[in-house]
Amino acid sequence: MADLLIELGCEELPAGSVLPMAQHLANSLAKVLQQTELCSTPPHVFATPRRIAARFSEVGEREADTQVERRGPAKSAAFKDGEPTKALQGFMRSAGVTVNQLSTVDTPKGEWVVVRQTQAGRLLADVLAGALADAIKTMPMPRRMRWGAGSDEFLRPVVWLTALHGSQVIPLQVLGLTSSNQTRGHRFHAAGTITLATPADYEATLNTA
Repeated sequence: MADLLIELGCEELPAGSVLPMAQHLANSLAKVLQQTELCSTPPHVFATPRRIAARFSEVGEREADTQVERRGPAKSAAFKDGEPTKALQGFMRSAGVTVNQLSTVDTPKGEWVVVRQTQAGRLLADVLAGALADAIKTMPMPRRMRWGAGSDEFLRPVVWLTALHGSQVIPLQVLGLTSSNQTRGHRFHAAGTITLATPADYEATLNTA
């Protein structure tokens, strides 16, 4: 478990849009993290004209493994003269199993072939990749603009992406950017990038910049 920080650094955002956008980012990520049981604590929301960000406490590195059951053909159609039929062979290929790994289950419609497998939980990076893209896509803003030669759209050009879990950078790519452990302070009084050691350093680091 470790703290998680996600920050989108932008060109100056309109004042009325900053907080709603930051809250949407935090709430969207929180919903996914709760659904995947990676985090149950509420987010801390950060919003300034140049950034929208959310920090979460006690976030896991990957989802828990789950047990899944896949149903194949009816047992009566699965075997002929003791040998697997084409229907069963196709099911085994799709599930990546052999006959020895099959089970049967009784249903009101008869006996069916099933396979029970362990499905590995996704890594935090994989969960966040989709969640962040969806949050950006559904983020409330009066209009969207494009910049540079890309096709990405946002209220203002997005300049940097911070994604940090503990001391580790979460590898993410959105809006033509690759995540890092770097943020930025005041445009004139603290020019240049600032490296964050952990999400817990966020407020103190920016207060000095």
